[in-house]
Amino acid sequence: MAKGANRRHRVLVTGLFEPAALAVIRRLGRDGWYVTAADGHRMAYGFYSRYVARRVKIPSLRLDPQGYVQALLRELATGDHDVYFPTFEEVIPLSRVRDQILRHAATVLPTSEEVETFHDKVQLGELARQAGVNSPATWAPRSLDEVRDVARSLDGPAVVKLRRGSGSAGMRRVEDPADLPRIYGEVVQAYRLKAPLLPIVQRWVDGPTVCSLELAQRGEVVGQIFIRGIRTMPRDAGTTVLRECIRHPAGEEASRKLIGALGYTGLVGFDYVVERATGKPYVVDANPRPTPALHLAQLGGCDLVGAWVRIARGEKVDPLPRPQEGLRTRVHFGDWAWLAESLVRGLRHPREEAQLRRGWWRDRRTPDDVFDRRDPLPALLLWAYILTHAPQLLLTSYDSTELFMFHNRYVEG
Repeated sequence: MAKGANRRHRVLVTGLFEPAALAVIRRLGRDGWYVTAADGHRMAYGFYSRYVARRVKIPSLRLDPQGYVQALLRELATGDHDVYFPTFEEVIPLSRVRDQILRHAATVLPTSEEVETFHDKVQLGELARQAGVNSPATWAPRSLDEVRDVARSLDGPAVVKLRRGSGSAGMRRVEDPADLPRIYGEVVQAYRLKAPLLPIVQRWVDGPTVCSLELAQRGEVVGQIFIRGIRTMPRDAGTTVLRECIRHPAGEEASRKLIGALGYTGLVGFDYVVERATGKPYVVDANPRPTPALHLAQLGGCDLVGAWVRIARGEKVDPLPRPQEGLRTRVHFGDWAWLAESLVRGLRHPREEAQLRRGWWRDRRTPDDVFDRRDPLPALLLWAYILTHAPQLLLTSYDSTELFMFHNRYVEG
């Protein structure tokens, strides 16, 4: 503990393999907070921000979730932290010990019931129906025979998804319903899934995806940003590596309805597929935590981090300004991977890929979620992690996005 550090401004941050953690650390660190960072991997790049005053190594969330939770509770019980700010899937197991955490530090953690509602895509669909929000037709098969029944009932493309997953991990598009049993089985095998966490099947909604991040207080939205992905990795419906701030009135209204129906307080991100034929947004995913849009919101003057802290301290928060439309950020390592894939695809589609690469060159100076000239070490550690884990990236059966989130991921069952 630093001698003379201000006890009123101490924060513990977790989820250090996520750009959102860096956004929190940098925002509060620049404002004079004493930042403690905790993670289960020594190469978690958020550890190495210049604004981190103290590092705490704890068990792996992925490999030892119970040890992770107990270590965090012991750290919080020291009384050295005024605020605790989780930034990724640690919110799932920690929601079950929410009352214990609140005895030691101010925070905004969802309840375990709220986590279930948002994180489980079947329950999210039920919430959407209650709130009057569109969601795709969804099936939750309990056996391969039921998967075959679903395949026979489909009259068009579908998508297989992890029932409780985030990003594009485990997602497979099925063009021909006859292929559904095989593709479904591949996802089950790759992720070693068992009941009740078997994948779901959703009707494919044709259209672009837009994503939101909201900060809510007692069911009212106080801060909001909508983004669209300009480039994604993987290229087909993957995680955004270049994103742009947009206005989407129909999506904004859908988010307000979903949050209001639950009376939710905290950060939550929604993914919508906007049906091409009708323009209607269909909610397909929700995450009760910060999302990659956090840095873009901060950059655009929508201070979600500062407002989140005020809510944690019991203050009433007035509506925040909207970020400017057209503002962009990117994730440099993902964007470089996109470029590498473009070079490979260029062998089959040289003109189309050459045009896309020219766009990449124009965007190369876009503000980055990880790299910051004033705080360069996190980006260097991230590249070191990629290089030292290259065999896993090349040989694993997991999606590339799953590997980058491997240590932050909470695996149930």
